[in-house]
Amino acid sequence: MGLGKARSAAAEPWKLKLYNCAPYDYCTAQILMDKIVECTGQKPGRLKGRITPRVCSSCRRWGHTSQYCAEWEQRYKDTHGEVVRYPQRSVKRDDVIVELTEDEMKWVAHLKAREARREEAEALGLTCLHINEREPATTAWQLTLDCRCTNCVAWIEFMSRPYPNESSDNYV
Repeated sequence: MGLGKARSAAAEPWKLKLYNCAPYDYCTAQILMDKIVECTGQKPGRLKGRITPRVCSSCRRWGHTSQYCAEWEQRYKDTHGEVVRYPQRSVKRDDVIVELTEDEMKWVAHLKAREARREEAEALGLTCLHINEREPATTAWQLTLDCRCTNCVAWIEFMSRPYPNESSDNYV
């Protein structure tokens, strides 16, 4: 028997106890999960967190989720026939293709231009002169209190200029 099989066999009694643990008893379930992790030699993830047990929302038992629930699968087969499983694949952010309407594209361009304008205003030092005197000290704070210091007036004037390639009636 290989090391992996020996470790798995050593964890079986703990898995059975976890499976039969009451669904409301998280503390016991975590202790049992720690024993299983110790037996199998499983390592924590990159954030060094504990491996926590899960309760199946279908059968209310510990150790699996409804995606892998044998009881749910059997009930489904009895009522609907065979379960169709689709292969999983990880999706990277760049792989997602979203089709936007023309209006949505305009809105995205407007938001990008607005963010660039805000960064430019902050780089020019257009921040309230009194920002450190009163709480809360946030960048947008000066617009909420109608401050009329020279920098706030310059900020409002700078931010209200029309954006390039955009008519003045769009997205005020």
